[in-house]
Amino acid sequence: MAENLTIKQENFARAYIETGNASEAYRRAYDAENCAAETIRVKACELLQNGNVAVMVEELKADHAERHEVTVDSLTVRLDSAYDVARDNKQASAMVSSVAVTAKIHGMITDKKQIVNNDPHGLREMSTEKLEGLHAENVEKYLAKKGLKAVPVDASATADE
Repeated sequence: MAENLTIKQENFARAYIETGNASEAYRRAYDAENCAAETIRVKACELLQNGNVAVMVEELKADHAERHEVTVDSLTVRLDSAYDVARDNKQASAMVSSVAVTAKIHGMITDKKQIVNNDPHGLREMSTEKLEGLHAENVEKYLAKKGLKAVPVDASATADE
């Protein structure tokens, strides 16, 4: 199993495999009673991006699949059988579902995610001058935190001088 995980990270990975829901796994592994749903979602997503947690999740998935002898081939056989039953019963929507899931497990279909309000500060609407001003302010704040100060550069000076 993946090394260097905290107990909570390990519990999160196990709960994620059990539930298939990252937010629910986070609630089970961490003290999230007073957290907003959006905070839980973000924290759960961050955990899934953590290298060690991701390795453990993949290891647990592999163990689970091996234990239950689940493979893409075995799932394909089951979906083909479901398609046949649906066809025999003239259930077009069930046939379409079987085809779609088969395509998905074979990597032919991927889910798309929509990012909503990915410009919360209205940066796209700001003028270049306003953006440059904000950038300069942020650079100055960063340097101040580091105990440094920006020194103006003489634009007329060249590297050859």
